[in-house]
Amino acid sequence: QNLDYAFLMWYASGLAEYYMQLEDDVQVTPNFLPTVRRYMKEKVTGDAWVMAAFSKLGFIGKLFDAARLPKLAEFLLIYHAEAPCDWLVWIFIDAVSTQPVT
Repeated sequence: QNLDYAFLMWYASGLAEYYMQLEDDVQVTPNFLPTVRRYMKEKVTGDAWVMAAFSKLGFIGKLFDAARLPKLAEFLLIYHAEAPCDWLVWIFIDAVSTQPVT
């Protein structure tokens, strides 16, 4: 699964400003996308950030700045056999962020 995510992220890295990991069976609530956009505009834009979480489930609903996708994809590719992606992403955040993950 990590390899699938890595290749998907590489492909998507130049297509949009943000990338959100969702699964094909996720059913979002009404107004989900406007809520995400509003949150990003009000709380995140302009600040240094690595990931915004819109779900407590594993790797689902995690939003990334698309500019970071190539490095995240590379990280998942290198460590794909070491741990699941929802664990690896927290290690990646610790590695690239000046603020520790809490």
